[in-house]
Amino acid sequence: MKYKKSQVDISSREMVVAQILLLIVLGCLIFLIKWSLKDTNSDMAYLELQVNSQRRAFEGRVGEEMTLLDALYLASRAGNIDFKYTPQPQANASILQLSGINQKEYEIYLNSTKIPLDRLSTERIRANDNIIVKAIEINN
Repeated sequence: MKYKKSQVDISSREMVVAQILLLIVLGCLIFLIKWSLKDTNSDMAYLELQVNSQRRAFEGRVGEEMTLLDALYLASRAGNIDFKYTPQPQANASILQLSGINQKEYEIYLNSTKIPLDRLSTERIRANDNIIVKAIEINN
């Protein structure tokens, strides 16, 4: 009889060890899932409009094949901003109006690199990109 009792004790010990290991594995799995979900902003881009001394910032998800022009358009829709753009021949594209302000020139920076306006519709953006649009007054 003693022999059977010790077998039961060994089995219950194995069961306790198995349960502890299962809890450790589940804890690690939950930690990994929470950690991976915390990094969901990795597909976002940041866009800032600078007009006079005012700044407006937008943040949104970057889609596949998304261009600077797409990002500007989406930000203008989200921020209720007038945005008129004309692609012109011979690389003379221009932003006609932004936020109701005419007679300004605009500079666009993608990750601190100045981008010519004629490349707005072709310059692709990626996650974590930083886009700055500056309105520059024209000296008449």
